[in-house]
Amino acid sequence: MERLRSPPNPSLIREGATHVACSQNIRRAAFTLAEVLITLGIIGVVAAMTMPVLIQKHQNQILETRLKKFYTILLVKVLNP
Repeated sequence: MERLRSPPNPSLIREGATHVACSQNIRRAAFTLAEVLITLGIIGVVAAMTMPVLIQKHQNQILETRLKKFYTILLVKVLNP
């Protein structure tokens, strides 16, 4: 005879979880593999769009720092021959 399981207690399930793992009367909320992979894919796309901007900004900061250093050295040499 098959045991009937009672519906999960809503207070034990995290919001957004689509599956409940039942093992020895312990219920845990779980996400499906598809949901995890879709989330990782979205994070990857956002990172791929953001990285070139961050790299360019960093390169511009390096160039600006070098130009300021060069200008300072040049100014010192001109004023103190």
